[in-house]
Amino acid sequence: MTEEYIKDFSGYILGYIVHEDNGDEKVVDFDTRKVLGYYKASENTTREFSGKIVGRGNRLSELLYKEKNKNK
Repeated sequence: MTEEYIKDFSGYILGYIVHEDNGDEKVVDFDTRKVLGYYKASENTTREFSGKIVGRGNRLSELLYKEKNKNK
């Protein structure tokens, strides 16, 4: 398991993506530590925390940016 930090242009950490050994991933908001969504490699789908499918492929960074822009 590894973590990849996602930063804005000024270097502020927005959140991070946790990479699992099986290819699955989850995105976490850095400030609130809230899990925003999951990517399941075997299904090639990204889901919000609630389980709603966001789309095909890995779209976790999109969920993070959507969350950060919602709070502005």
